[in-house]
Amino acid sequence: MSKIVLEYRELEEETKKLIKHHLTTRQLFKHLKNKDIKKTSLRFNLSQLKNPIKAKFKFSREIDSPTIEEMNSVAHYLNQNVIVRFYALLEDYKVIGEKIKICKDYKGWEELDILRRLRNKFAHSSGKLDLSDSDQKQLYNRMIDHFKLTEGEFDSSEFPLPSKSVIMEIFDACLRYSRELLESSSNAE
Repeated sequence: MSKIVLEYRELEEETKKLIKHHLTTRQLFKHLKNKDIKKTSLRFNLSQLKNPIKAKFKFSREIDSPTIEEMNSVAHYLNQNVIVRFYALLEDYKVIGEKIKICKDYKGWEELDILRRLRNKFAHSSGKLDLSDSDQKQLYNRMIDHFKLTEGEFDSSEFPLPSKSVIMEIFDACLRYSRELLESSSNAE
């Protein structure tokens, strides 16, 4: 088996671990909705664990709107964190980096570019969305168009990071890009 195939398999395994950890934490901090107001408990299905388990959080009082906002803020923070961590993983495997140009010939390049731009925003600032900044507004609109997001799927005061429709798409596309990149570098040797 070639070194390139082994590298890709290692990257794929590390990515699967990262996805598993992300989905598990997000199952615990799922996006809450207004229908959750007045509930005193929430059920969670931790299906990503080796031995899946169901959990129930019982709260000392009814969930209210400010609590939903705070918990959703934690969920969004977790989504921002996985963007930074995935970028670091891809950087470690030399798929992306400060001096590595994204090749637009490979499938997944656009998601990789979005990942890079989000990582730069989250890793080098508060991560808050500022639509008066033209670069941020352009990225925000690009994400909505590219991932075909609709109003209500995300908090419009933040970069849109729904786990299924954005983050998992970024993971899948960046792995496709990585595979093509590693295969082409193998063919060049």
